[in-house]
Amino acid sequence: MSIKELMAETAKKVDFFNTLTDVDIEMIEFIDKAIDENKRPNLVLFEQEFSHDTRPRNELLSDISRKYLDYWHKYKPGTGGMIKPTLSWFDPDFSPDADYEITSDKELH
Repeated sequence: MSIKELMAETAKKVDFFNTLTDVDIEMIEFIDKAIDENKRPNLVLFEQEFSHDTRPRNELLSDISRKYLDYWHKYKPGTGGMIKPTLSWFDPDFSPDADYEITSDKELH
């Protein structure tokens, strides 16, 4: 990789991480912990832990899911470019097997 390519890649990472708030990072870490344990993130626990976020549920989940998927595709160590097109949430209040799925609206390459 040339120094120009390395600089361009670094700039993309900096731009992405600069868009994240401290709360976004906490939410991504919450999701990532569940994914690393081969589980779906628990929606009830997520909403309890981040109850201070007053956005409507769909807006909050769509926003953080897209940010997580962006992180997964481009920056998560060890994924090696694996494609994860959706993020599925476990919702124990709905039914034991229910999930709430967010699909990435970004085109994958």
